Amino acid sequence: MINCPNCKSINVKSIDLNFARIKKEGEPAAKISDFKKQFFCYDCNFSWDFNPESEKLYLEYIQLRDETALITQIIKPGDSYVPKYIDSNKLNKRKEIAKELTASHQHTLDIKSDEWYELQKDAI
Repeated sequence: MINCPNCKSINVKSIDLNFARIKKEGEPAAKISDFKKQFFCYDCNFSWDFNPESEKLYLEYIQLRDETALITQIIKPGDSYVPKYIDSNKLNKRKEIAKELTASHQHTLDIKSDEWYELQKDAI
């Protein structure tokens, strides 16, 4: 779900600009090194480019979220349990990244609404 930076509408289309690559017959397929994407708002007819910085921040947030997540386990009677160590520096970094993503990258990050909800909960 992407919000338009002008009108804050969610009526936005994501356009992938990597669909057309011309190569000669017999040449190996070209690797895409840069990801080109553009967004268009149907309400105010505003278009803007994808920011790769927001994608990098989101991937770092996902990695930190997975590293600092609490895991529940079913322990049978008599079994021992060793709790998972969670680094507080990673938790703080995760919270900072979540705040930055919700504050300034909502118009360039295309993720589902339930993921945005979890990210906003984490930013508080």
